Amino acid sequence: MNPDSKLLLDEMNRLFNEQKTQIEHRFAESDRKLEERLTNSSRDLDQRFSEVDNAFTKRLTEVNDNISKRFTDSDLNWERRITDSEIRQNALITEAE
Repeated sequence: MNPDSKLLLDEMNRLFNEQKTQIEHRFAESDRKLEERLTNSSRDLDQRFSEVDNAFTKRLTEVNDNISKRFTDSDLNWERRITDSEIRQNALITEAE
């Protein structure tokens, strides 16, 4: 083989290997950045879901407390109406006697 051709082929081989190394490095860096972004996104989503879950739980508790209060108020109202009705019935019975 001609020495100049061998020198040229060796230089081309070196340049191809250097380019291959650079491309592999770029792919590795891109993979690392993508993995970091996915990890950050996953963490952010987990945090957001946790915040939504906490807000939902808080709101559900408020609604439950409100419903319980309304039932209690309704029960008291019915008890008051029944007591008033009994008092009126007793008064009518007393007048009739």
